[in-house]
Amino acid sequence: MRHQLNKIAIHTSRRHETNKLIINRQKLKTGIQKLNLELNKEDLEIENLNFIGPIILDCELNKNQDTVILSGIISYRLNLCCVNCLKNFERDFKEKIYQEYIKISRPIKFNAQLEEEDFIREYHSTDYFDIKPLIRDTIILSVPIAFWCRTDCKGVL
Repeated sequence: MRHQLNKIAIHTSRRHETNKLIINRQKLKTGIQKLNLELNKEDLEIENLNFIGPIILDCELNKNQDTVILSGIISYRLNLCCVNCLKNFERDFKEKIYQEYIKISRPIKFNAQLEEEDFIREYHSTDYFDIKPLIRDTIILSVPIAFWCRTDCKGVL
């Protein structure tokens, strides 16, 4: 399936029951372009979270030669269970995302000691890059291990 959103070429494919969000660097124009997507947990292969409604990706892609910078926000709502009183409640999440996708022609040698920028860069040898891992990892890492319905929850009474 191919979607055209704000003149950005997004390719989604179903292979062996996976859904990848792949961007073709060659189809991006130089400069800033908006990307807005509604996703669901199946698109991102997230099984253990109870989403209410869609996962909204609102971001910009900034292309400059062989680098594409993705920055924006992921918004979603979860149905959670309070660890204190065991009642279900809903909570909205809004997480910032940032990633640099860099096309390279030959392998890069990394130092044994990682620098801060090594965590926000992803290197590719093709014109395609997948944004699903960034979105999926951001959501999974943003959800706390234990949930409280309120800071003053009295627990089970």
